[in-house]
Amino acid sequence: MLGYKVYYDKDQLKFVYNETVSEVYAVGYDSPTMWFYTLSNAKNFCDSNNDHTGDYSVKICKDCGAAFLYSIYDDKWLHERGLKPYSRCYKCRKIRKKEKKDEER
Repeated sequence: MLGYKVYYDKDQLKFVYNETVSEVYAVGYDSPTMWFYTLSNAKNFCDSNNDHTGDYSVKICKDCGAAFLYSIYDDKWLHERGLKPYSRCYKCRKIRKKEKKDEER
């Protein structure tokens, strides 16, 4: 399948998109890389999220330093349950959860 790649550029601190179509490949759950079927959709996503009016922002994991997506939906879900916003990426959250579970044994 082909699509237009959108990713978060840590140097520019914003989402950017490729104007050439490329092969789509799987990425992690909270990866700041995604694909869109049309160039206009990729551009619209970048425009709305770079001016902070979109549904997504990017955070930097405090453990591994990787960029990860954080949505307003994540924020709402955590707030409803009285939890703090994520400060770690999905991978590091899973590792930390496993370490805590192992310590309890």
